[in-house]
Amino acid sequence: MTDPFVAACFDLDGTLVDTEPIHNEAERQMLLHFGVESAPDHPRQFGITPERGMIVVADFYGLGDPQRLLEIYDPLWDRLLEERLTTMPGAVALFTALRGAGVPLALVTSGDREYAELVLRMVGLTDLFAFTVTGDDVSEMKPSPEPYLLAAERLGLFPEQVVAFEDSAAGVASVVAAGIFCIAVAADVHERPELAAAQMHIASLNDFGPSEIRRLFAGGPVGD
Repeated sequence: MTDPFVAACFDLDGTLVDTEPIHNEAERQMLLHFGVESAPDHPRQFGITPERGMIVVADFYGLGDPQRLLEIYDPLWDRLLEERLTTMPGAVALFTALRGAGVPLALVTSGDREYAELVLRMVGLTDLFAFTVTGDDVSEMKPSPEPYLLAAERLGLFPEQVVAFEDSAAGVASVVAAGIFCIAVAADVHERPELAAAQMHIASLNDFGPSEIRRLFAGGPVGD
């Protein structure tokens, strides 16, 4: 029997809300603006800030100033977010079950507070979390452990008492470095070596049901 975990943290983009397809489409349309087709090996930079992502894309395609890309990307992203934003499969059911089990929830995102609050309003989950840690609250964002260490501190817990759900390489690295139990969640989770450091791997939040909640939050063997 292991000591039970006490609280759960969730990443926002790609974990709570399904924004990766929106991001991919915004990037595809942005590249077309510059007369470029997305390459089969287009760099995956979902999970980092748009500013850092545009540096990667500009360098990969030889497009020069990343700021030019960002000026095209941002309005595309805003429009597509308004049209297509949904929660990830299983998210609402899992949150309901965790709250019913008395598990405090926190949101940890690299986005700024304005963006996080907007997205939570759009999907009707504004009151779900005890608090939100955003990029505005830390000096270093994911993959630094700082965001998750701050979340544990605000929860009044040791990191080893907390579980975190993440879908990106930067997010998993941040959680693991903070000493928090990491659950990687992605449809292709077992095909992505950059997520291997997580202690548990699931393809969907639908795969984390009542038995997993009992195992982790009531004490018991944990892992894949």
